[in-house]
Amino acid sequence: MVTGEKERFRADLCFVEGGTSRVDSMEEELRAQVVEMLEGRGADAGQRELRAHFYELTAIAPGRRVLEVGCGTGVDTRAMAGLVAPGGSVLGIDPSETLLVEARRRTPPSLPARYEHASGVAITTLSHVAEPLPLVQEMARVLRPGGRLGLFDHDMGTFVIDAGDREVTRLIFERYTREVSGMDAGRRIQGLLKSAGLKAVQVVALPLVDTTFSSYFQFVVERYPTRAVEDGLLTAQAAAAWQKDVRDRAAAGRFFGSVVYFAGVGMR
Repeated sequence: MVTGEKERFRADLCFVEGGTSRVDSMEEELRAQVVEMLEGRGADAGQRELRAHFYELTAIAPGRRVLEVGCGTGVDTRAMAGLVAPGGSVLGIDPSETLLVEARRRTPPSLPARYEHASGVAITTLSHVAEPLPLVQEMARVLRPGGRLGLFDHDMGTFVIDAGDREVTRLIFERYTREVSGMDAGRRIQGLLKSAGLKAVQVVALPLVDTTFSSYFQFVVERYPTRAVEDGLLTAQAAAAWQKDVRDRAAAGRFFGSVVYFAGVGMR
């Protein structure tokens, strides 16, 4: 996320799976699930609180011009557009036409926001970019002097779900993190900002605790045990038993999941 005057952003510096969007290559049903997960995650009260801290850290305010890299369905683009008015604007870019269609559909015309396609920019940015430094350097390049560059991402090393079988949980998380190019994105934020030549770098940890079994954790619980079975990490019986355990805990009001997000900002 960048605040400042925008020149042309060369998004094709970074590629994920050859520069194509994984979302657009999914089956229609799974694409719909991803859209639902992104919107549900954005509507979650805990997520909104974390992101509000990030907007404050990066000084999103009236009159600002903001470039959001990897805007997805526009959850943050819409929120920031409300904060930069009057006088400001937000541009969201993403490699996925599926997500851009949803972003445009969900954004009221009254908001100062627009969206563009950009190949090679990942869905949730750093955690989906195998080598994020060239991307961060290019984000820094388009800043005006005194502009701010903000990064917000989770670190999969902090992802937990309380379940009875710890070994099965570990194997499922192992499968999940293999699908995330930058599973250690959160811990790398400070180094990336400094390596991009930015000054006055600040990084804060923003833990998310979920006891409601929100759509994000539901997506993980429904999708990744099956992927672990497909890869031969688990038997179908073990995966089903683990899913039932987690669902039963949620039904009894005992679900617990957590992940730590890190928010960083630097100035040009």
